[in-house]
Amino acid sequence: MENSIFTRFENLLTNDKKDEIIYSSPRGDERLVLCDGAYFIIAKTLRGYVHLFNRIPYGFVGSVYIPEEFRDTCPSRRIYDVVSTQNGVCKAEVSPFVPARYDFASLEGKKNPVFAELKKMDSLSYRKENALFVIEEERLIKRAVDDGTDVKYIVYSPKSRLLENGTIESAKQRRIQCFMATEGIISSVTQTRPVPKELAVCAMPQFMPENISIDHKGVILIADNVENPDNLGLVIRTADACGADAVINIGNTSVYNKNCIRAARGAVGRFPILEYPTNEIGALTSKLKGLGYKIYGTSARTTITVDNMDTAGGRAFSVSNETNGISKGMEEAADEMVRIPMATGQSSFNVAVAAGIILAKAIVF
Repeated sequence: MENSIFTRFENLLTNDKKDEIIYSSPRGDERLVLCDGAYFIIAKTLRGYVHLFNRIPYGFVGSVYIPEEFRDTCPSRRIYDVVSTQNGVCKAEVSPFVPARYDFASLEGKKNPVFAELKKMDSLSYRKENALFVIEEERLIKRAVDDGTDVKYIVYSPKSRLLENGTIESAKQRRIQCFMATEGIISSVTQTRPVPKELAVCAMPQFMPENISIDHKGVILIADNVENPDNLGLVIRTADACGADAVINIGNTSVYNKNCIRAARGAVGRFPILEYPTNEIGALTSKLKGLGYKIYGTSARTTITVDNMDTAGGRAFSVSNETNGISKGMEEAADEMVRIPMATGQSSFNVAVAAGIILAKAIVF
């Protein structure tokens, strides 16, 4: 076994048992194993834990062994009870998920609770207060269902391709309720134009910084007061693609913004995203440092580049406001500043491009 997280499972996965590796992460440091009818989730990050759990067949009922640190983090639309803990590994018994259901399959008018909630969902404050977000467009809804995002329900018109591409059937297998509605009904609950043929309401997972990684040695991306919601979505999409353990968004632009959701292309709701107001920068960065993370800011005035920065331990990289650069609070909190080398002619990168360059240097597959 390669490292401490694997060592925890040594006594459970002995050579005299028949085991099958269902999935191994690109870096080989996290694994889903099936052994004697039970699943073993060998993960050191919250991102990896959720991803591996969602690879377990949805209808599975039985034992799952998980790292003790994630015992209180049950992935969406699953139910389990921890029955024992030994040497940092919990044994959990998975049981069927039975959601509350409405007794109708179509939205034929405006006098039903689903329509009423969809009308409220048009308010950003309502979405934030209830940790809900909306996705629109066939590909994003299909991806959400396939990835195990916590989809509460789907509304689709007769012209939607979700039926023919199998998404509605997959959603029903995961016990996600699906409602057919006319384009007129959908038009009245969204301001998106042209009117989408489908939309889905999803729950945003709620996490804390100390839950992101077992050893706090991973990579976090901090979006520091990124003002444009499209740019924020691109930052989140980039962080997801590069393999960051989490994104922490600080500022007035919310991840619940529909433009951010759209630009993130399925990343929101699928891996850890945390959100804090600007006045909590100090408390947040102090907590990260207490967990062992080193905080990096970005500046064109430092001699340290992304090519020669420290690569050890936990690291949190900040990418900043498109116009004003790094905020004063983040600059004061940073342990070190790094810069991205540039040719003459431009003064800065787009914030999502900068995030991609930094993370590509920081995370090696």
